Amino acid sequence: MVINMNTKDTPKFLRWFNFFSYFIFSSPILVLFFNSVLDNYALSMTIYAAQSISCSLLEIPFGIISDRIGRKNIMVLGAITRLLCFIIWAMSYSFGPLLLGAIIGGASDALASGNNDALLYDSLCDTRQKKSYHRIYARITSDYQFALFMGSLIG
Repeated sequence: MVINMNTKDTPKFLRWFNFFSYFIFSSPILVLFFNSVLDNYALSMTIYAAQSISCSLLEIPFGIISDRIGRKNIMVLGAITRLLCFIIWAMSYSFGPLLLGAIIGGASDALASGNNDALLYDSLCDTRQKKSYHRIYARITSDYQFALFMGSLIG
């Protein structure tokens, strides 16, 4: 699957993509949900730890894959795995499925981690706007932080 997008539109697309990727209503209550399934807060927090560990382990391999199959395709794969993570969590009834969802969520984080930044940098280089990278990157980052805040507030 190849996604076509005009290079000059990439920064605007990334702003909206990141905003909606992080506009998550359940963020403030996920640990409460995990605890309602597991009845143990310490075990519930291991779900977050597993997600962070899987992200750390997968970042370099996914960076190599991103270079080979394309950054835009990796973005789509990252969004699909994030959705799959939440679907698995919603259907979970024990530690195993929650852990699987966390590992898939970590994979989603690893897919987006450096890939989206590299896509932005590459597109700005292509349009001879490389000097604007830090300003645009900061705006994109603040947008997704705002999305986290709004999603949490509404949730």
